[in-house]
Amino acid sequence: MKKHYGTVTISTSRGGDRILQGMALARLRGTIVQQEIESASGPAISTAIAAGRLQRSVATVRKLVKKGGLVGYRPAAAANKILLPLWQFSSRTTTHKWVPKMIKIYGSNGIALINFVTVPRTHLEGGNYLRLLLNGRSDEVIRAARRSNPC
Repeated sequence: MKKHYGTVTISTSRGGDRILQGMALARLRGTIVQQEIESASGPAISTAIAAGRLQRSVATVRKLVKKGGLVGYRPAAAANKILLPLWQFSSRTTTHKWVPKMIKIYGSNGIALINFVTVPRTHLEGGNYLRLLLNGRSDEVIRAARRSNPC
């Protein structure tokens, strides 16, 4: 028996392989959630475009993402690429000063950091921490990040 779940097709035997089916559904849910987080983050650029903006090589940009100098993530649709949210740049050639501080709190998991700053918050009347960061209230967001992800 074949069941279709979005882009995932699951074949099961007569008795059904519930474990494989559950794993496939969990993977699909994870992909959908990641795509929603990516969408909430807004525009992103490739490592090649970031390299041009920062006047560095693509390899250097990838190293900066890996070592915590830039927010980057592997998109759900193309896991071999790295994208960088545009909101981390204060100008065409520099990043906001709070970027490394936020990465230090969240580590190299760009999707977790993006989710933290883009989720609507009730105490912000539906706004999010990204709005606060971009409006110069980084200290408040950094304190909240430390509370939510105490490493």
